[in-house]
Amino acid sequence: TQEFKYALEYTKESEIEKTWIGKSQVEIYKLLKMKQANLDIERTFLFGRKGKSMDTKGRVQYTMGGVVEYIPKDTDHFITYNQPTVNYNGLLDLCDKVARNGGSSEKDFYCGISLYTALKKAFYSSGYLRYDEKASANFDIPIESIVGAGMTLNIIPLYTLEEAGWGNRALVLDFSVPSF
Repeated sequence: TQEFKYALEYTKESEIEKTWIGKSQVEIYKLLKMKQANLDIERTFLFGRKGKSMDTKGRVQYTMGGVVEYIPKDTDHFITYNQPTVNYNGLLDLCDKVARNGGSSEKDFYCGISLYTALKKAFYSSGYLRYDEKASANFDIPIESIVGAGMTLNIIPLYTLEEAGWGNRALVLDFSVPSF
């Protein structure tokens, strides 16, 4: 397991009366730390590097590898979209290549914000991009899906991919196997 620890600073100012949003300074600070922890966990699960090191007191520390580290580095798993624009025919070709890796007929398509915007522009009014009530309930945010080549891709935008320079990339994860 990977352990994430965060300290909260508690001062006299922390006890100031609740603000207009109905939260005290400590409650606001806890919320901010939880957001930071969630982002750190998301970044680690995606881009973490498995490793072993020692801290200054000589204790062994292990770090977990992220999804990207475990994706086989071959053309079956790193698939390039070769169309000049985002279109349904190109997406069907991409889905065909993804489907050849096996797994279930429903996969999660985590993408950067730039790619998400391109998909919305290309498919929003076409009827191919559909609100998925079941996937939205699983993620607790609105999720849209695209059906193509015998599979459903749940489109999930991640700012973490954008900030890592992967704005026009996507990670397709199949949690039924699990397969990346």
